[in-house]
Amino acid sequence: MHALIPVKQFSRAKQRLARILSPREREELVKAMLADVLAVLAHHPCLAGTVVVAGDAGARPLVDRFHADWLPESALGARGLNGTVQAAVATLARAGIDDVLVLHADIPLLSAAEITRLALAHEPQSRPAVSITPDRHREGTNCMICSPAREFTFAYGRNSFVHHVRQAVALEATLRVVELPGVAFDVDWPQDLAELVARTGAEPVTHVQNYLEHIRIARRLHALPACPGDGDRRKRTPRPHGDQENVTH
Repeated sequence: MHALIPVKQFSRAKQRLARILSPREREELVKAMLADVLAVLAHHPCLAGTVVVAGDAGARPLVDRFHADWLPESALGARGLNGTVQAAVATLARAGIDDVLVLHADIPLLSAAEITRLALAHEPQSRPAVSITPDRHREGTNCMICSPAREFTFAYGRNSFVHHVRQAVALEATLRVVELPGVAFDVDWPQDLAELVARTGAEPVTHVQNYLEHIRIARRLHALPACPGDGDRRKRTPRPHGDQENVTH
């Protein structure tokens, strides 16, 4: 199984954090999160390799540092997140890689143990097979394994979790919905940063923790005036119906 990480242009990333971070700080935050994700995936026993598909050459040093493979978006002839992931999966399939773990770079609480749990829940011998970890709002899809990935149609965006579950059902795939709190925590809004700071220990140990400590984010968050609706930016999505099994860890 190979991991596939799609990465946006750094200059366009995390614009919802513009209230508290400058464009350069948002870029550095995304790089720090990508570094933490790559550090978890590097040499993971369940993975044969990691591929980063990106349209930003600024990601290349991190890819090389953690011994991942670089797939430039320009080589795929695709546009948008879904088109890029679909084209990247097709490229991997031509190389004989059918089992693909797709995950995003903005999940700073990712752990090797959770990747192992998702991999163990997956049943690649029962093809097709899809295992999904949603975000904590059960709206987005933070991580998923598809076997064979080339048969799956990716639908990232609003309510992607529901769309992906429905796609798996339509394929009559063996479906696992695996709840993993670290994978489920992504960073989009200032309150996500506040929750991340609240979860960290006294000693910074990750790239993200070190960077947030460096820019004194806790002090900024304390001084940030509240905006209406900050506590409920994303509506929770009802649990999808269909032929699925929930595996809670």
